[in-house]
Amino acid sequence: MAWREAVGVAGGVRVAVAFVALPLLVCGRVGAEYTAGMEAYRKAQTAYAAQQYDQARRWATQAIRADPASPHAHALLGDLHYLAHDLDGARAAWAEALRLEPRLLVLQQRLDQLAHEQALEQGQVAGQTERFVIRVPARAERSEAGGAVGAQPRSVDVVAPS
Repeated sequence: MAWREAVGVAGGVRVAVAFVALPLLVCGRVGAEYTAGMEAYRKAQTAYAAQQYDQARRWATQAIRADPASPHAHALLGDLHYLAHDLDGARAAWAEALRLEPRLLVLQQRLDQLAHEQALEQGQVAGQTERFVIRVPARAERSEAGGAVGAQPRSVDVVAPS
């Protein structure tokens, strides 16, 4: 009788049935999403190992659609974006994977490395805008030995544009 009082009776049917059936329904749904996500993730891994990166990207995306809480699918998608030189996509996927599973420290290392690479790239772009002009005597004739005939010893002016 104490159990009936704790659980309660609704119209002669114990309410406890709802407490048992509801988690099974929810777990069944979540379990199906997890299973579909893991299957797609395994296919993505197989395609990645076979260097079929477009196919791997499709499977990883499908794995994320099926199970958005899969940090490993996000991490793999980040790797695929990185290989395709989509650094923003890689950063977003790795950050999401790290948010979902903070214990994946390798992802923080990848994000740090990516930030370092992008800083270097930005420095290279800035460095490429600076050009140097190298001037050599225009009328120097070449001898058979490759040197300039009648020209002064080679002097090169390096001028940085202003």
